[in-house]
Amino acid sequence: MKHSIKPYAITILAVVFVSGISVVQLFSPTTPPGTNRNQTSQSIVTKVKQFNLQPENKLPIIPVTHQQYAEAAGVADSDFGYMDYIFSHESGWCVMKWQGEIGYCPTSYTDYGSTTDVTEGYGLCQSTPAIKMESAGSDWRTNEITQIKWCNAYAMSRYGSWAAAYEHWINNHNW
Repeated sequence: MKHSIKPYAITILAVVFVSGISVVQLFSPTTPPGTNRNQTSQSIVTKVKQFNLQPENKLPIIPVTHQQYAEAAGVADSDFGYMDYIFSHESGWCVMKWQGEIGYCPTSYTDYGSTTDVTEGYGLCQSTPAIKMESAGSDWRTNEITQIKWCNAYAMSRYGSWAAAYEHWINNHNW
C-alpha cells in the first residue's frame, strides 16, 4: 500500500513500534512549543487509523528528539531538563564520545582500549569506566537508549534524583 504526503504539508514522519502496535507520529512545524505530549499522542493515534497499518507493518522505535530518547529509556518528563543539561555539558549528546574528544562527535565506535580505564569517560553521561554501562545492555557502546537507561539508574542510585545530580553538576562541574 502506497502513501503520499501532499507537497503543501510540511510534516516529519516517524514510525514507532510500542507494545506490538505500530504508531505513526506526525510532527508539524505549526505545533506550538510545550504542547502536552498526551494531547499530541491522542491526536497521533487518531491519525494512525487513516494509514490502516496492519500487524505485518511493524517497525522498530525511531526516536527523533533527545526527549523521545529519554522517554523510550524510562526517564520521567519532569527529569528531562536536568538530564539534558548534564548530557549537553558532558558529551554534547554524543553517544560514542570518549572524554577528551573535543569539537566533533564520532560517527562510529572506536575502542582505544579504554573500556576499563577509570580515567576515561565515555558516552552520553561520560561513564567512567565505560564498561559499567554494559549492565544496561550489550549494545551500550552505540545505543542512546541503553546509555540513557544506565545513566538514569546511576543518577537515581548516586544522587537520589536528576535534580540532585544537576545541583551537584552545577556546583562541581562533574557528576
